[in-house]
Amino acid sequence: MPKYVHDTPFIIEPEENFLEKFPRVRQLSQYLAIRYAHRELVTDEYLTAVGGALWEALDIADGFEQAQSKCGTAILPIVIKSKSAAVQSLPWETLHHPEYGFLGKEARFTLSRQFADPNSPPPLEKGPLRILLFTSLPDDLNPETSRLNVEEEQAQMQEALMPWIGEGLVDLKMPDDGRFSTLKTLLARYKPHLLFLSGHGHFKDGKLTDTASYGEFIFESEKGKSAPVRDEEIAEAFTGSNVQAVILSACESSKASSDALTDGLSQKLSLRGIPHVIGMRESILDKAGIQFAHALSAAFAQGERIDVALQEARFAIEKPFKDEGASSGLNPAAELSFGQWSLPMLISATPERALIDWEFEKKIKKQAVNSVTLESISLPPRFIGRRTEMRQYKSQFFDGKLKNLLITGAGGQGKTSLAGKLALDLQAGAYRVFAWSAYMENPWGQF
Repeated sequence: MPKYVHDTPFIIEPEENFLEKFPRVRQLSQYLAIRYAHRELVTDEYLTAVGGALWEALDIADGFEQAQSKCGTAILPIVIKSKSAAVQSLPWETLHHPEYGFLGKEARFTLSRQFADPNSPPPLEKGPLRILLFTSLPDDLNPETSRLNVEEEQAQMQEALMPWIGEGLVDLKMPDDGRFSTLKTLLARYKPHLLFLSGHGHFKDGKLTDTASYGEFIFESEKGKSAPVRDEEIAEAFTGSNVQAVILSACESSKASSDALTDGLSQKLSLRGIPHVIGMRESILDKAGIQFAHALSAAFAQGERIDVALQEARFAIEKPFKDEGASSGLNPAAELSFGQWSLPMLISATPERALIDWEFEKKIKKQAVNSVTLESISLPPRFIGRRTEMRQYKSQFFDGKLKNLLITGAGGQGKTSLAGKLALDLQAGAYRVFAWSAYMENPWGQF
């Protein structure tokens, strides 16, 4: 059952000259960004200093208490509303109340941002909720510093959603092809309501080179190498789509210049008309991103509104770091999170808006989730790894360049799993598949 949220949000509208009036807030925010950029440990103690300074500068204590008292047991939505790029560049997710603590992860609140007035959103469709986890992992990334654990992210997402997939509430697609052309094809054919775009992003600040600022996402090229695509071109790909929410599990996907609200990937998508966009203010660690996606997708499947789901996901990010702190002898009470929980930010003019119309006839999937069968051949319930091979073979099959494929190797290396995954994906692509296993007990005449 979705949580009860108050229908009247508490809107915070800082003045346009907010940073000029409170230069200490600007200094703390800039130093925080520098620490993230240099991969330094960002403790909750420092986030408290930043968020506390923001709270004091706002001077909204009386109005906030009145709004909170009217809510009763309901969750109070908090919205940072401003058309000033300089104001929106501040780390509002760290906002710290002297009694309630961090409002961005406290269960009695939600925290989101509004850049512009609501526009005409795409119509709500009946379910099931179609979720697309689109991952990009080019082969030429630095194996030590840039290789994302895509397989673990896919496994976590599948594990989180499996109960709702079985009940017919959710449909999940996780392609192994990270090309931009593939994303555009899936937006047109699969028509996801919710898109997770996972990979590497960068923000190019034009002030450093006296050029226009922009964000980019690193897709895969035809040969599996890095293929950066700029924010404007990515936003253009959503024209005519019915995507209700985009979750950018990519570094710096919500980073922007303080000069214009149109800079940055999240900002471009939001202004293009996507009702809900979640991105990362700075570079997020792989472990945090995986935990974030797991918690967020589970909340969505339960029908939670997006700001409630994000609040739960921010809180969930801390767990692996707390465990790490305890195992290394550090004090787990110190909430060692490297400041990762405060990085996801939500841009939405209507956070109360659902992703789909949940009143629909569910089609229970009869196939058990712990077994997959192709003809009489048993396959593992989920296939993890071999991304490069999958991308290479499937693209060649679909393009008609590959007619025959022989997979050889010693026993136990996953030949059957790889062949089965390829066959199932081809079958889903309207190919007719015939499967036969060449065991001693299966006579050749049967084939």
